[in-house]
Amino acid sequence: MVRGAKRQAAVLLVEDDDDIREILGTVLREEGYRVLEAGNGREALGFLRGGERIGLILLDLLMPVMNGWELLAEQQADEGLRGIPVVTMTAGGEAARASPQTECLMKPISLDRVLDAVRRNYRG
Repeated sequence: MVRGAKRQAAVLLVEDDDDIREILGTVLREEGYRVLEAGNGREALGFLRGGERIGLILLDLLMPVMNGWELLAEQQADEGLRGIPVVTMTAGGEAARASPQTECLMKPISLDRVLDAVRRNYRG
């Protein structure tokens, strides 16, 4: 990186399923995105409050430890974080329709739909 250059904003991928997280992370990196991965909301909150520049949160809603809804509440309560766009992913249909976030993808989702959503919402 050139001295003084801004580091590319990351896509923060928050997914508890290791296989899904690995596949999505690999595909996003192949598309040129810098990706940070978290297995639950608590890990993701560490990235968000740790000074990382985040251009999009790609968030599973149904996870152990701290679920997506709890992470969204923390994000919205923090003035410095609430402007980060969020795309949610869930297999729980009714919960997804109630989401106030930018976009919600229903599982199972295609990689093309994920990439389209990331392109539309990412702020690099």
